Amino acid sequence: ITSVQIQELLVRLNEELGMTILIVTHDAHVASLATRRLRLEGGRLDELAGKAGGANGRKVATAG
Repeated sequence: ITSVQIQELLVRLNEELGMTILIVTHDAHVASLATRRLRLEGGRLDELAGKAGGANGRKVATAG
């Protein structure tokens, strides 16, 4: 089984069964498969646009 097959399986599980999948990655391609993307940087958690077009640049939380 290849990494592409695993990625396709995770997308299918999400789309067909409504299963929530949490992926932590540094791979921009893998991240682009998500319907919602969050970035943790400098103690801030920001929401980025995903393939469903999430709110670009919205601050979700700040460590403090």
